[in-house]
Amino acid sequence: MKKIIALVLMVAMLSVFLVSCGKSIVGSWEAEIEGMEGTITFEKDGTGTFAAAGMSLDITWEADGDKLDMSMSLLGQTVPVFDDAEFKVKGKTLTITYEGESVDFKKAD
Repeated sequence: MKKIIALVLMVAMLSVFLVSCGKSIVGSWEAEIEGMEGTITFEKDGTGTFAAAGMSLDITWEADGDKLDMSMSLLGQTVPVFDDAEFKVKGKTLTITYEGESVDFKKAD
């Protein structure tokens, strides 16, 4: 249960950070937050996954301009991660900003 709680918190923190300059976020992105590495994958159809600590969660997402909404599936429930986070892509860096906090993700090769 501790892993699930830590994973949910990490997803929320990771999700706090997406800001876009009109470039696509589709693909896999990696970040380290509070010593935990995670990968978030955005598929073209608005689905994806978040993987960290040996666990993987399904996500749904929607981008509108530079705004991003994301939810995750946890124990059969859909849980909003954030609404109207700002995101931008610059080179191979995706930055997500939510409630004044930003996280940089690097494009996975």
